[in-house]
Amino acid sequence: MTDETLHEIDALGLARETVRDAWKRIFVLARDIDPSWEAAILSLPNQRGRADEDTVLGKAVRALTLYAQDSSSPPGSHVAAAERLEHLLSVTAVCTWAVSPTGQPQLGTPLGLVIAAAVTREGLEQGKPVRATWLAALAGCSHVRIKQLVQDGTLRSSGRGLVRADDARRWLAARGIKVERRAEA
Repeated sequence: MTDETLHEIDALGLARETVRDAWKRIFVLARDIDPSWEAAILSLPNQRGRADEDTVLGKAVRALTLYAQDSSSPPGSHVAAAERLEHLLSVTAVCTWAVSPTGQPQLGTPLGLVIAAAVTREGLEQGKPVRATWLAALAGCSHVRIKQLVQDGTLRSSGRGLVRADDARRWLAARGIKVERRAEA
């Protein structure tokens, strides 16, 4: 379980950590399948000195983290990063520490927290209701606090554990977290 809040996560550090974790897991899986694969894995490009943060996964994790932390990222940059990260998470299935088998972010990990916060920010920018537990990830508070705010009427529920986008944006703004609704194209 992570004790970090979204805004305490170092984007570059998380990118490096995620790539290293992925490589370790790939290495173990490949070695277990066929020990001779060890030499082939060690010869792959990022095993020959390429910086972890310069890999596709590293760039995607960093961009997604920066987007989740602050929507002032260049327009559209988070979309490509989110697509690359989603693709890598689902196809390689090596980031199981961050995403459950049902595709839900594991909020107890820094990467899972980033994924939940980025998805929440994207939903709010589109004016869609967001999951209460993921709103907590973006806000840096507990999901219990969000439930209390729903119960006392500060945040209105739109059903099934979702919070209305307009209420969430207003509440986040009062906490100093700016999320603007994007104009529809």
